[in-house]
Amino acid sequence: FLSFKDPIENDQIPTPIWCDEKWTEKFLNDVQNGMGTIMFHASLTDYPENHAILTNVVRSNFITHPEQCPLTVKPIAEHPIIEGIGKFTFPDFDEHYVMKMIPNADTTILAETVSKNGVQPAVWIHTYGKGKICCIVPAHNTQNLTCEPFVKLVKNAIDWVL
Repeated sequence: FLSFKDPIENDQIPTPIWCDEKWTEKFLNDVQNGMGTIMFHASLTDYPENHAILTNVVRSNFITHPEQCPLTVKPIAEHPIIEGIGKFTFPDFDEHYVMKMIPNADTTILAETVSKNGVQPAVWIHTYGKGKICCIVPAHNTQNLTCEPFVKLVKNAIDWVL
């Protein structure tokens, strides 16, 4: 399962969350039973604080993001997802998400983003039941999504969750 979509359909006009109770229950059941899951960028934001997808799958709260700026990805752990990827700076400005990891969650941060706005988690992994989960924060536009090190990161993540 790959998700790029935030749970709120339109934050300018209040709308219901798309991952309602029935959908969330099915999704969590599928992950627990072994469905590999990668959550990208906006799919990590806008969940209510106690939402089951946030607490079991994302395991981090999105706080905010400053204006786009030069953004570097810095691996901090050895893992197959990070294999062959060194520290790199995106070719275009990107969003530096400010994230708050859920305390005491069994989560491993593999890489951080670094910018003039500080250091934040960029890539983290964990399991939920039999399912492997990878969360990837950066890459907001076509140029950054298609740069060589990011494409390698995504391919590695797909291989790992499968």
